[in-house]
Amino acid sequence: MPDIFELGFSPELDRSEIFSGSQSDDMEPPAVSVVPSSVSGDSSPIAIASGELASIIFTGKETFDSTEAGYRMGIDQSDGIYKWIIGDSTSSIDWAVTTAATLTITGAGLVSPTLSYGKTSLADSTNAGYWISSDGVYIGAAADATAFKYTVAGGTFDFIGTVSSRSTATLAAAIDASGDLVTDVINARIDSESKKLLSDFNFGTDDYAGAVKSGDIAWNTTTGAITGGSGVVVYRGGIIGAAAGVATFSIDAATGSATFAGTLSAPTGTIGGFTIGADYIKDAADSFGLASTVSGGDDVRFWAGDTFANRATAPFRITEAGTIVATSAVVNGSSISNNDIYGNGEDSDGTITGDTSLTKDTFYNDLSISNNATLTTDGYRLFIKGTLTIESGSKIAWNGNDGTAGSNASTNAAVSGGAGGTALSSASLYGSGAGKTGGASGAGGTAGGDGGGGTAGTSGDAITNSFADSFSSGSGSGGNGGGSAIASGGSSGAAGGISASSIRPYNSIFAVEMFDKAPGATPATLKYNSNVGGAGGGGGGKASAGGGVAGAGGGGGGAGSGGGVMVVAAKIVVNNGSIESIGGAGGAGGNGANGGATGSGFNNGGGGGGGGGTGGPGGVIVFIYSTLSGAGTVSVLGGTGGTGGTKGNQGTGGTTTAEATNGQSGSTGESGKLITLIV
Repeated sequence: MPDIFELGFSPELDRSEIFSGSQSDDMEPPAVSVVPSSVSGDSSPIAIASGELASIIFTGKETFDSTEAGYRMGIDQSDGIYKWIIGDSTSSIDWAVTTAATLTITGAGLVSPTLSYGKTSLADSTNAGYWISSDGVYIGAAADATAFKYTVAGGTFDFIGTVSSRSTATLAAAIDASGDLVTDVINARIDSESKKLLSDFNFGTDDYAGAVKSGDIAWNTTTGAITGGSGVVVYRGGIIGAAAGVATFSIDAATGSATFAGTLSAPTGTIGGFTIGADYIKDAADSFGLASTVSGGDDVRFWAGDTFANRATAPFRITEAGTIVATSAVVNGSSISNNDIYGNGEDSDGTITGDTSLTKDTFYNDLSISNNATLTTDGYRLFIKGTLTIESGSKIAWNGNDGTAGSNASTNAAVSGGAGGTALSSASLYGSGAGKTGGASGAGGTAGGDGGGGTAGTSGDAITNSFADSFSSGSGSGGNGGGSAIASGGSSGAAGGISASSIRPYNSIFAVEMFDKAPGATPATLKYNSNVGGAGGGGGGKASAGGGVAGAGGGGGGAGSGGGVMVVAAKIVVNNGSIESIGGAGGAGGNGANGGATGSGFNNGGGGGGGGGTGGPGGVIVFIYSTLSGAGTVSVLGGTGGTGGTKGNQGTGGTTTAEATNGQSGSTGESGKLITLIV
């Protein structure tokens, strides 16, 4: 290594002489004079070897913290740090060379207008590094993967990176060039599920001074009343909508009251203690409500006392046809209950499996009739508080009795008519009159004599206190006798007359009692049809003068008796059998006798057949129930008429003559009356 003298220094460390004398005019001195004209140190004198300098080089600054003008470079003995300080009290550069070197510039700043590393200009987006100048600041990674740039001329700030883990690209997309939040922010970027968009937001101290509104709706800021326009407003007093200045809905913030001018539609939901379903509105306990179910039948529209599913059997219900079913009611202060109609079940439950007759008005709780059994009411009322069940083949009945057949003739002697069906005895309710006897036949002629005509059937009895509008008699005439002279058969007996009642039993009170209570008259049981007459007998045949006798006619059939009056009241009826009050059948007419053989002349005539007895009229059934089901029947038909008797044939041995005729069949009895009350 060369020593300092070889480098051109004098013993005083001065190199100025190397530029004198031989230096040409165009030779320039070195760009930097690295050694001052004098060097001194603040440490103890040390030996300076060849090529070395003193530990401290300075001019003016006696210490590193001196504010004197000058410079000082070297190792600070107080902390062992190499330092370089240039400047005075106002402007300086202070550089402490440590592991993390610190450069401090005090005063007017850098003389050069640019500080850079890596980047070649403020527009260099390719290279990593920084550029700091009077034009701006640019710090960024290669290719601007992340970047920070401020341009002085435009006052613009560009940033590529994240802000609290939020991408600046996302933030830029959320705000448009005008500084407004874009639609995407409102629709997709604001998570309001657990965030507050407005906290303690207030429009003013008055209820109506400030608001959020849509449309041109206007209102009085003092009272809140709508004054014009259309739209919706939300203010401290509540929410209100309007169309053309007229309120269409409102919700009062103070009371919670809501008013709607239009239709309020809710397929499901709750209102107070009520639940709304697709086809009902019912209370929370499912014990009453309104139903809109359409089944094609008489649907229940209101019910109480049972569930929606069981509304068809609820204790209280109203159907769409207007039928009201209730266990009790108070009308004008008077109580009406099911007990007034169906009884209180005093006689407990009943099970009937064999033929049985009532002996009193009976009040069952539940009643079951099965095993093809018949319960005959025998003039007493039947009440069932709960359920009446009639199985297939079983019945409740009080039917009329059948008339008997007229007698058959076997000679020329007349024969009697058949007896009428026996009457049904009255008890709590009216029974029926007996069917009437059929007419006797006419006798056959003898020794050329004429046959006798048949006798007419006995007519029915007149009745009183009948609520029937009219009643017709039956028919069943006897046949004519045969022979050259014809004897007529007897006609049927007439029906008994009727006189009207004052009471007509078409409500539950009168129907259950079945009594006529004419003012000033003794109460009497209500009746309907009278009894009917019997059939006529057949005429006798004419005898031939040539000997022998003609045949007698057959007797007329007796009429059936009528069905009785029945009252059957049961809250629930399951009928797969029958309830019936049918008239008794008429008796058949008797057959006429054949004519005897003759020696000459015309043949002896045969007797005419007897007429068939008329069927008894149907009775009366008062049928009261709340619910009816099953495939059973309820019948008040008249009894079937008896068949007419067969004519006798004419005798032999003579000339053929006129034949006798068969008896006429009896007619079917007239139907009775069914009174149905659903209570």
